[in-house]
Amino acid sequence: MRRIRANAIAILTVAWILGTFYYLWQDNKPHSSSSPASQPRVADIRRHADGGRLEIHRDDRSIPLIMTLSPWAEQQQQGQLIGSFDEKAYLLEKQLKAGDDPYRDHAFNLAESDRLGSERAIRDTRHYRCASVNYDANLPPTSIIITFNNEARSTLLRTIKSVLLRSPPSLIQEIILIDDFSTDREASLLFLSSTC
Repeated sequence: MRRIRANAIAILTVAWILGTFYYLWQDNKPHSSSSPASQPRVADIRRHADGGRLEIHRDDRSIPLIMTLSPWAEQQQQGQLIGSFDEKAYLLEKQLKAGDDPYRDHAFNLAESDRLGSERAIRDTRHYRCASVNYDANLPPTSIIITFNNEARSTLLRTIKSVLLRSPPSLIQEIILIDDFSTDREASLLFLSSTC
């Protein structure tokens, strides 16, 4: 009796381990999305009568979630993206003085951040399944809210330009900047007065 119980436990343990490995292997295996039936559809959401579960079907129309180059990039090179905004003058207003600690006000090297350009290359770090999902092209425009408190001017400018250059223009209705009681109020006022 003891031997049968030990064998049963050993068989169940091996089956459990093999099942776990099979599940993880299936989960990491890339799926072929060549057939239209295997591609998810976004626009169609249906409620089934059996249990009321929701099923989402995606449309074949798609837009990239992260754009590497934006049509607004050409406008930026021509100086038309943010009006007559002068980035260098905006950054020079609050530049570090010689001998100041670049890590004092922020938890990063402010001198290096100011030296970097406001346009940066961002690596696509999405999971391969997320990168292969097709999204509906007819999404409604949205408001983007950026809240900041005592943010360095270079990082605030870099954040805003990243949103503008990498988001499809049809999806941006407005960008709302919320200054959450910064001690440097003139940074946000100068930015807003220059861009509006």
